[in-house]
Amino acid sequence: MAFIASDPDGFYGLFADCTPGAGHGGLGSYAEADAPTPGTWPSFAAYLTAVADALHAGRGVGTDTDVPGVLHRSLHRDDPRSPLEEGWEPFRG
Repeated sequence: MAFIASDPDGFYGLFADCTPGAGHGGLGSYAEADAPTPGTWPSFAAYLTAVADALHAGRGVGTDTDVPGVLHRSLHRDDPRSPLEEGWEPFRG
């Protein structure tokens, strides 16, 4: 079941594995043109821990190279070398 979309159209994001078996409850990622990647995180708690650790360290989550930043008083991840929107600044937590 998809529960986080990384883009407004929902073509990229995360899903929870609801299939009975060893991977049940794990989180994986999906992309429109790729096969889903199950088991990226063993649980929702593990995912939240990874996100919190990345936010604290000012780095991307997993293999994502985008770092946390602030734009219009909201948290947005972007490439610090060439942000997509003017005004984006790296988050300094």
